Amino acid sequence: MSQDIGNKLYLLVQSEKALLKLEAGKRGRQVVMSAIGVIAIFAALVMFNVSAYLYLNTMMTPQTSALSLAGFNIVLALLFFWISSKQTTGAQAESMQEIRDFAVKQLAEDVDDVKSSVLELKNGIQSVSNGVHDVLNRDFLALKGLIPLLQMLLEKRKGKKEKS
Repeated sequence: MSQDIGNKLYLLVQSEKALLKLEAGKRGRQVVMSAIGVIAIFAALVMFNVSAYLYLNTMMTPQTSALSLAGFNIVLALLFFWISSKQTTGAQAESMQEIRDFAVKQLAEDVDDVKSSVLELKNGIQSVSNGVHDVLNRDFLALKGLIPLLQMLLEKRKGKKEKS
């Protein structure tokens, strides 16, 4: 039984470690994608903003050209952040979560079995204790009832010894 629990605990620990590695990999990819997105945006925006501003300045007022470029820059940044947030761990993580959930369920069942065994042991010990207590009490009460009978027998015996 303890070997079975040990195997289940080992399975649980291994699945948790695998899930942690997958999650760390996902977070790492998100950070790298976000960093690449930010660097690309900064480099491209510097060049694009200068050229777009100069081009739009010929058709619009300087304020309208600057506002148009700022709106475009915000939309582009949001696009890169949205892409980085869509990273997933995949089917491998789902299977690891299923294994972890199975191991937790099995351990919970084992703990319930151990709990019921301990409860049965406690009830058995309590039953034996009550039996011993009852026997001791019954014998004491029986002795208490026998005392007058023993006194009478002892008195008769003394009487026979005195007559002889």
